[in-house]
Amino acid sequence: MASQDSSTPLVNRGASWESFTDGYRIEPVSLNVRTVEEIVDYVVKARTDGTESIVSFHWQPSKVENLLTQLGDKSIGIEDFEIRRVEYDYKFETVYLDITNDTELLNKVQAGLRYFLQNRLNGLVADMADPAMHHLARRIKARGTFLMRYEDKICKQADLSFGLAGHLPSLVCEIFWSQPRQYIERKAHQYIEMSDGQIRAVLILDLQYPDAAEGCVGLLVADDSGSSDWIQRSQVFYDETFTEQPNGRVDLYISDFRGCAGLPAALCRPSAIELAAGVSRTPQIILTYKRLAAIFRTASGSDTANLQLGDVDEEERLYKVAKRREAPPFTNTKEFMVTEVERHMTEGRIDVENCVTEAIEDALCELGSKKEELVAAVMEQRKARKRAELDRYVAAEMERYTRECTGVEARIAEGFDEVLEEMRSEMEGRMP
Repeated sequence: MASQDSSTPLVNRGASWESFTDGYRIEPVSLNVRTVEEIVDYVVKARTDGTESIVSFHWQPSKVENLLTQLGDKSIGIEDFEIRRVEYDYKFETVYLDITNDTELLNKVQAGLRYFLQNRLNGLVADMADPAMHHLARRIKARGTFLMRYEDKICKQADLSFGLAGHLPSLVCEIFWSQPRQYIERKAHQYIEMSDGQIRAVLILDLQYPDAAEGCVGLLVADDSGSSDWIQRSQVFYDETFTEQPNGRVDLYISDFRGCAGLPAALCRPSAIELAAGVSRTPQIILTYKRLAAIFRTASGSDTANLQLGDVDEEERLYKVAKRREAPPFTNTKEFMVTEVERHMTEGRIDVENCVTEAIEDALCELGSKKEELVAAVMEQRKARKRAELDRYVAAEMERYTRECTGVEARIAEGFDEVLEEMRSEMEGRMP
């Protein structure tokens, strides 16, 4: 049984959340716990009472793996034990459990954002004429909520991410409603700064709690030093009190979705050094505030007809998918867990199929490369044979030429001797 040495009270509200309170968010709770049973008792009681909160407690890094295993087992075997998100902060040795409700609004916004970005990616891939770039871009895959682990640095769950299968995602999306904004922003910084440069960007959507009357967007990207910089920070993309909605956009590059390795500069986000030098590049995907507002408003069930937000038919179609993930009431927790397990199994199967497909594609690429090397080797062998044949021909011709020259020299020498003999005889005949 994993435990912590502590004799302090079980609940201490706000003890470790002083810098995270926003005033209108769900109240965070700091726990002083020693056993998994105490954690389970608190979560079950909160679910039974209908209390939403985000709890934190200290836990030793060496015992985190065992804690996660036990919490996973408890979530299947205990009625009313449901954790929406789990995170471990290795820097502060703190566990965060999100026991808020998984709302239809969040699920729909997540689905709308996921399919919009995926469709734009699919369009880019289809238009790529370069086979190598086509291969690199089509390997980008979207993933829903999963426990993201990286060494003893990252243990977090995001709402949506994009990247290569089998690797940390490159683009992470956080869609939050009730969590404190500072908590999400700190989490975004840690994604980038604790991933050793693998996570390149974090897209944040802040849906105002509790009436969802306003939406804000932020984009945090990796800089040249391995730190992180804000491109946009908590900028309003929709406010129902505005007569005229904000006009803006979020620029995304292919490198945000899979990193810069193997990509030409034109597909990579300009670095801070490049921007300072006046370098600019055309983004491959533009997420306008109008599009974000359409996703948000359609997800919240608001009337978009008179808002001039653009064509939302696509989002409405996509939200039908999200409808299947609407969170059931807590009385159906077991059924919910079965649904979640089936969903995770489906996502896992898709990931495995993607990995197999990518492995086959990689093998075919490698085979193509080997074929080119083999063709080059065969051509080199043919050239070598031709050179050898030419060398033999030249040698034979030289030998024939030498023989002919020798014969000519012999005949010349023989004719010269005959001429000398005739001249000698003639001179002797003239002598008295």
